[in-house]
Amino acid sequence: MPVNSRRKGHNYEREMCRWYRAEGYEVERGIQTRRGGEEAADVSGVSGLHIECKRVARSGITTYCKQAAKDCPDGWRWVLHQKTDREEPTVTVSLDFWRELKRSGWESIAKAAANTDKAES
Repeated sequence: MPVNSRRKGHNYEREMCRWYRAEGYEVERGIQTRRGGEEAADVSGVSGLHIECKRVARSGITTYCKQAAKDCPDGWRWVLHQKTDREEPTVTVSLDFWRELKRSGWESIAKAAANTDKAES
């Protein structure tokens, strides 16, 4: 991988760490090993989530999701943050995890946020 691409990826990992910290999580960048050891998450510190971050010129979302799922410890859920050049950042989760989020009441949080936005307008 070219040095500039690695730097761009590491910077995005740092950006996502700052985002999670601003949300109240104590996170850190994962230590990356590719020498036969177990793969670490790009961002660690959110219990139960294996967080991968990708900063790319073109999306390879299927490949990245497969990597996140493969590297994710048993019983945890993977989350993929991706920032493609000149595009908005995205977050991808598995369909099973999405169902869990939906059932856990996220809709009430989204509706409350929408009502707050309307009230401020």
